[in-house]
Amino acid sequence: MKPFKKIGQYEIIDTLYARPDYACYLACGPDDKNYVIKAFDLGLLENASAELKAARQLQEISHPNLVRIIEVKRDTKLKIYYYVMECWGDDLRNTLKEVKADPKWILDIIKQVLAALSELHQHNMVHRDIKPENIFLKGNQVKIGDYGLVKSQRYVTQLTTIAGTRDYMAPEVLGGKPYDYRCDIYSTGVVLKELLGDETHGEVCSKAMAEKPTDRFQTVEEFINALTHRKDAKTTNSFTVIDGKIVRGLRCPIRPKENSLGQLSTPVVKSPIFQKLDIQRYPPKPELRGQDDPGVLVKTLQTRLDEILRSTPRNNRDSVAASQNDKYQSALPVAEEWTKAVEQRFTRQNSRTADAYDKLAGIYLLLGNHQKSEENYRISSEIDRRLYGEPSRQAVSDYYHLAQMFAHAGNYSKAKECYGFSLRMAIKNTSDYTIIANNIAVVYCYLTEYQLGLNLLKEALVTNEKQNRFSEPVVINLYNMALTYEAMGNKGTAEPLYKQAKDTLAKLPPDKITLSEQDKQRISHG
Repeated sequence: MKPFKKIGQYEIIDTLYARPDYACYLACGPDDKNYVIKAFDLGLLENASAELKAARQLQEISHPNLVRIIEVKRDTKLKIYYYVMECWGDDLRNTLKEVKADPKWILDIIKQVLAALSELHQHNMVHRDIKPENIFLKGNQVKIGDYGLVKSQRYVTQLTTIAGTRDYMAPEVLGGKPYDYRCDIYSTGVVLKELLGDETHGEVCSKAMAEKPTDRFQTVEEFINALTHRKDAKTTNSFTVIDGKIVRGLRCPIRPKENSLGQLSTPVVKSPIFQKLDIQRYPPKPELRGQDDPGVLVKTLQTRLDEILRSTPRNNRDSVAASQNDKYQSALPVAEEWTKAVEQRFTRQNSRTADAYDKLAGIYLLLGNHQKSEENYRISSEIDRRLYGEPSRQAVSDYYHLAQMFAHAGNYSKAKECYGFSLRMAIKNTSDYTIIANNIAVVYCYLTEYQLGLNLLKEALVTNEKQNRFSEPVVINLYNMALTYEAMGNKGTAEPLYKQAKDTLAKLPPDKITLSEQDKQRISHG
């Protein structure tokens, strides 16, 4: 297949592999994230129809241990069918070249693989190509991907096509005999044996790899129970097995990793708490302020926008989150029209215009359009730099907002950079400085740069305690410090800090608390 520069809204970065009938590409999406695109020639679709059918079915499945399919489309201009997947982590084979295979860590990986297979099997789908190259890791989470051989068993009881990688194929598949989802159990057993050998869990491997499908575990839940040595129930970090059924929703297991200081550390498994920084815009010099009267159109649009943003979403047949999304979708065209009206009324070089672009960027951010959000935040920031110079409190706020946007998008490297600019311009030992210090410490935690994060949290805590020992910023600092120590594997230091954060929160007057209910619950439970 010929190479492309762009497919849909995705810019092609590299061709991962190519054949006459299909190709796989690394691409950059409109949100600046990387994706993997698999494209098929429209004229040579005979062998791809099953894969595209499976891709459409997989698109409807959301599971933390399955690589997500974003969209499945046809492009008549390029004469291709294609589907887009998230680009996620490094494969297990490459990871094991750099990390020693600890038995407990391997078992956590296998359990997450089995959780993913359970989800596929419940949707009558068989993966057919489980192997280390198709198991992907990022931080504390494992996902299985490469859906080229996934097959739906919705309308057939057995499959017959020989498919998979020879060393991991079940005997019935390799022999061309009819087979079903139990071939995935066999392949997972091979991976487990390859990584741990016969010395550890040898009986489990032997049963999973039994020659006859009827002699294997008959479900992945049985496989999981065998690994946990209990038949009734066993809680793991990522799911609970009760009476042969998987109950999901708990934390994922931790992958050990050495940080830059050589200490044993692990990626964050709980969510740290970001703080909000609000700096009111001050008008620029009188000669730059333009007209004082905003005009009828600006007033009307601003009133309408404020009404929409203040409205409470109705909890109808959709979720509250969906209702919130509808609210911001309704606000977006009003915000865009208001921003244009403000710029026409006051010109671009005015603090009111910067404020409008800032608010528009925030709405795009809430809608998940990170590209548009960044674009408008940068316009606002450029106006402020011309009006106020740099450094200034407004520049501090602008870089802070950009950092928030990148953190929201999961681009922690960029968030770290922007928070760094903001921190360097902030006045030390002020509330602005401690808020930014807390937030960049959170980003350090996500990047597993734990000691750097701890240093900033300790600095912020000292300043906040001097101002008011019993305050919300102190609670947040204590909680984030505890979380960081726990992520580093130092629970002995983390537990007293969790308790101190909880006790301090309990002493705060209700009218002094701005934390969400979710954050208060997290702090209360440690």
